[in-house]
Amino acid sequence: MVDGERWRIIDTPTRSDGGLLFQSWRFTARSDVDHRTRVMDVEEVDGQWMLVASWD
Repeated sequence: MVDGERWRIIDTPTRSDGGLLFQSWRFTARSDVDHRTRVMDVEEVDGQWMLVASWD
């Protein structure tokens, strides 16, 4: 969920050690609402996933 919208990962996440805070993951996701796609970078912070960047 990002801003109340469900996104589904549609490829294999790529692990990166270059995160802003910790280790990050990059993946492509598709919106359940209108099927647009985005690349997203997330990091795990205190046991929760934090979106740090995304672009269409």
